[in-house]
Amino acid sequence: MNQDVSRGDIPSGRGEPSAGRAALAGERGAGDDVATTVNVLNQALTIAHITVLRCKRQYRIALRHHSPPLAAAALEHSNGAKEHVGRVTERIVQLGGKPNASPDALPHRSRIDRYESDPVIAVISEHLLASRDAVESYREFTAFFASFDPATHQLIEEIAAGEQARGNDLAHLHDQLSNQSSANHSGIAMPK
Repeated sequence: MNQDVSRGDIPSGRGEPSAGRAALAGERGAGDDVATTVNVLNQALTIAHITVLRCKRQYRIALRHHSPPLAAAALEHSNGAKEHVGRVTERIVQLGGKPNASPDALPHRSRIDRYESDPVIAVISEHLLASRDAVESYREFTAFFASFDPATHQLIEEIAAGEQARGNDLAHLHDQLSNQSSANHSGIAMPK
């Protein structure tokens, strides 16, 4: 039972379930089907590509608004996501599949509130939402692979853990910058 999963099935980052996630629930019985495995891995690959693009955008905004901590976090996260792209691509090829996600063909949507007073905090908030969605998707993928493909299960589990760790770092940076921003607006100097 093969399930053709298109790029439109990738989680949107707005909390709504995707058709790809629904397909995972229905595909549990067909776990030994290599085509299904490759389709699910291509979903993970697309998420990793989107993460790279999101990090590049975040990096540019950080540079434009003179935020070295955000630029460093974005660069680190982008490098990690590129590694994930490589690992997932390698696994797809090992299974005899063809990686089908191209970063140039992916959507470039933004949820930044144009009226946000601090664009750096806004981009971090957007990135946190997307990161949480990515972690949720990766965890669903690990559950999918747990019973029949230990190598892929381990790979996606490691990617989910890395994404979660970077999300935690970003949440900490968000809190720091939010506290600095509110202190600056109230006239109180923050200790360094």
